[in-house]
Amino acid sequence: LISPTSLGEEIDAGFIAGFIEAGRRKQMQAILEKLFWNKSLVSRDMTDDVLKYKRIDGVTIALSTIATANFTNGRQKEILRGRLAGLSGFPVQIIWGDGDEILPVSHAQNLPAGISIHIIHDVGHMPQMEKATEVNRLISDMVVTSNART
Repeated sequence: LISPTSLGEEIDAGFIAGFIEAGRRKQMQAILEKLFWNKSLVSRDMTDDVLKYKRIDGVTIALSTIATANFTNGRQKEILRGRLAGLSGFPVQIIWGDGDEILPVSHAQNLPAGISIHIIHDVGHMPQMEKATEVNRLISDMVVTSNART
């Protein structure tokens, strides 16, 4: 799980609303920058690509529907933390950036035993982009370790 939702109630509701509402490059860039520790990763091309995606028929309605179904009053509706204990016997790993502005990294605390938790420093909500080599190594190590046990 990379920067997973549903492990706690808190979420940056401003990000969710801003992502849905942003229709101009400057607005979208500011929203996308919340995803990264290193704000310079948000390029003009990235911003333009996201805006193109948002202009596809039905995308705004779909995003609004997803937000309404999952978030109320700036909180996550469904908390799945308790279900993690039921995954014993399966390898479970959480990778999170300590600079995540969307979901607090504190949601990774006090999880059931057996879950491998990796907090990567100076990384935001997108560790797979900001520290791809480290994230890929962590995933690969988990797969190798899991296969060795079976």
